[in-house]
Amino acid sequence: MPTTHKLDAQQVHHEWNNALAPRLTIDPGDTVVFDTRDASDHYYSRKSTHPDVMARGPFRGHPLTGPVSVRGAEPGDTLVIEVELTKARGKIGQAKGICLVDGQIVSEAQIAFILMDK
Repeated sequence: MPTTHKLDAQQVHHEWNNALAPRLTIDPGDTVVFDTRDASDHYYSRKSTHPDVMARGPFRGHPLTGPVSVRGAEPGDTLVIEVELTKARGKIGQAKGICLVDGQIVSEAQIAFILMDK
């Protein structure tokens, strides 16, 4: 029976690195609900000013929640991520994501997004 897990954003890392120990190990078919931080790692607020931006210092990378390990997944397995638009209003929307390893669902996600002009 698939299980839904929740992974909070209290502990984050700032790099894609497969040497990091997983914070969570799941079975194929389980769902993980991720709490995430914004790209500034909560440094800015609506009251932030230009001096706040200048004082922040060097960018360390986006704060990432995880990593998550999938039981039975091995190097060389293919992880397929499918994202389906489920709701949109103008440039704001929601999507459903599905990750597959060797054709089997290993995780699902609900994604909220805003499309921005370049």
